[in-house]
Amino acid sequence: MNNKNIINIYNKMKDKENKKGEYKKVLFHLHTPESYDFKFQKGLKEEDYNKLSAKDIYNQYIKKNFTKEVYEKILDPEALELNPMFSSNKEFYTYLLIAKTLIDYKYDVVCVTDHQSLKGSKKLQYCVDELPKKSRINIVNGVEITCADKLHVVIILEDQNYKEFSDWLNKNIISTKLGIMRSAYEVIKYCTDKGYFAYIAHMNTSNLFNGNNAYSAGYKQMIMQEKITKYIGINSLDKMNSFKKILRKHCNHKVNTIIECDSHAIDEIPNNSMWIKMANETTKSLINAIEQFSTTVRYYEPSSPKVYIESILLRYNQEIFLYDQKEIDDFVLSFSDSMNSFIGGRGTGKSTTLDIINFILTQDFKDKDQLYFFSKHSPLYLLFYYDKTEYMIDLALPSCDSSEQLLDKILGRDELKYRRRNKSHSVNKVKQDILRNNVHIYKINNSNHTAEKVSGKRDLLQKLYDERYSINQLVELANHNQIDSFIKRQFFKNNELKVFKKGIKFTNNKGVINFIDNLENKIEKHKSDILEIIDEYNQSQKNKLKITYYTRSLKADEIPIKFTKAK
Repeated sequence: MNNKNIINIYNKMKDKENKKGEYKKVLFHLHTPESYDFKFQKGLKEEDYNKLSAKDIYNQYIKKNFTKEVYEKILDPEALELNPMFSSNKEFYTYLLIAKTLIDYKYDVVCVTDHQSLKGSKKLQYCVDELPKKSRINIVNGVEITCADKLHVVIILEDQNYKEFSDWLNKNIISTKLGIMRSAYEVIKYCTDKGYFAYIAHMNTSNLFNGNNAYSAGYKQMIMQEKITKYIGINSLDKMNSFKKILRKHCNHKVNTIIECDSHAIDEIPNNSMWIKMANETTKSLINAIEQFSTTVRYYEPSSPKVYIESILLRYNQEIFLYDQKEIDDFVLSFSDSMNSFIGGRGTGKSTTLDIINFILTQDFKDKDQLYFFSKHSPLYLLFYYDKTEYMIDLALPSCDSSEQLLDKILGRDELKYRRRNKSHSVNKVKQDILRNNVHIYKINNSNHTAEKVSGKRDLLQKLYDERYSINQLVELANHNQIDSFIKRQFFKNNELKVFKKGIKFTNNKGVINFIDNLENKIEKHKSDILEIIDEYNQSQKNKLKITYYTRSLKADEIPIKFTKAK
């Protein structure tokens, strides 16, 4: 297949609607100029920002942070046509600087939570959309409310709830600085009853649990109910564990901790990011993901695996098992870079899909009928990621009318010559010929949209799928208590560890004596080499899986000694 066709297949696999979750970089609790205490930069006070003019910001910050083309043609104060949502050029420039910072730090979702105001999110979304970027950033509607009990509550809103909550806020607000005359308990109860997402912000800096407060024991007990403090915010990851110890003294339920940025200045933005596994960047997806907190939220950027399968594609064909009369299109299935689950009833294609993947990667098949079945689905495409590079496997078997004819073509046999004979075949020979003649691997270059055919197919496939066992075979091993033997084979498969030879040859007694004298040291060295690899693996899988290795005393008849005649 030529370069252009491979790229077309690649684009189709990448463009297919992706229903898997991906980790998104999320920032909670961001302040904008809508907050009365916004200070622009660390070290400045809000009154210092108030003294800055539009020209000051343009000359000192815009020119420094944007390209000449942008600041001369788009942001020039003399030529700028200001969007009516902004009160001044100065405000517009400030939001643009915030937007650029969010883009530079590659955020996917940002929750704007100004004091007693919802207006900042719309302004920031406008500026983010105006600037060039590689992917969409969703600016989430939010607000931070200063409550009558001096606790602060953050509320996250979907677009359909914006108007309703805005009306409620306007009825209850005293001022953008003073907040509202309602307790945090009342605010969170109101929000949860309405279906909004709300939590007490930066609880670790509140006076709720120290001696300098006026909170009654009864009020603290009300606050620490699960429906009020299922989620809380703190402004320092370093203080999370110590603060959780305090929480355990006051509540019996599990508390999910949101790490907040709480930035009031542009250069405070990179602080305290979170990574949340979401279906997309929408606010609804964010809230849904947070509700599955233990499985979706990470405080540090998750590392991607070195190798994983991205997707498979089967061309549209009425004969294929996965053919769908309702959808006349190629079959594309995308995978997550973490755990994938196949769920469905008998006959829905779970095992078939796994067998096809196994065949593409290993050319392994159960019998000639299954091989013929695979040929009916040909060509097969598999996209995989390995060592920061994407590769496409194209496996195209010849089109034939029977399994015997297919084997003849794969092995290059003359049908007339072999038609009267017993057509026996070596499975390994068939696999080798398929790999040699029917499998092609292409390296995808996204920078110039090209696909380069690669050599060394066997080595590359072994790196991708080193374990030549299908899922069904692994299940069979587990059912028959053969996992220990399976793990043992893997340690010696890559030649990093050497297995003891079955027979060690000697020509005289002196050699035997030397060998026996050093046998204990050899065994200890062998054990040390194995434990080094096992310990590294166990550390990487801490609290998940542990491999234990032990040795027993060697019996005399187990010593691998073999005498040969001296030459």
